[in-house]
Amino acid sequence: MNREEWIIHPGLNITAVILAGGSNRRYPTLKGLVEFRGRRLIERVIDALGIFEDIIIITNRPEAYFYLGLPMYGDVVDFRCPLSGIYTALLNINGDILVSACDMPLINRSLVEMLRKEAVERLSRFDAIVPIFNGKPQPLLSAYSRRILPAVEEWLRLKRCNMGGFLKEIKTYYLKEELIREIDPKGLSFININTPEDKEMAEGII
Repeated sequence: MNREEWIIHPGLNITAVILAGGSNRRYPTLKGLVEFRGRRLIERVIDALGIFEDIIIITNRPEAYFYLGLPMYGDVVDFRCPLSGIYTALLNINGDILVSACDMPLINRSLVEMLRKEAVERLSRFDAIVPIFNGKPQPLLSAYSRRILPAVEEWLRLKRCNMGGFLKEIKTYYLKEELIREIDPKGLSFININTPEDKEMAEGII
């Protein structure tokens, strides 16, 4: 699909984006490569996103992920945060994106399917499709329209990176928590591994 076709039919060209370019300050090794129940975290995320034809990785350590055989892009700004990863992804593709962090090992594939369906239906009218769980937005497993690119650029220029605040400034459609719980009652999809203790806790859950 070329750029003109996307403008007419936004939401139909969706690329899955794995954010693996963070600072990794709280984990002693590269998080995406951490073993979780016999598989690396990023491999589990790729499996969950397997319904997408196109999957890319945003990383500043491409050599660590060469073995995956997926397209990779490095952050284009030095200010590292999820918004900078989203910005890099949107600069490098023509279309909308569904974003996941690289350290979410328990993503429910049925939830991904629902998010893609909602994105296809709603990204013509909304800038973001974001699940709610435990009363909070879950921006790191959400869909975003390419239209947000100028807004993201402005936030990064001001070195602002609060995802919750950003969602309030764009046209966000929040998926109701009861709808999410029908698919993922415990919200396991939104668990991310920031520390070894997080990993131990997540492994205990399953």
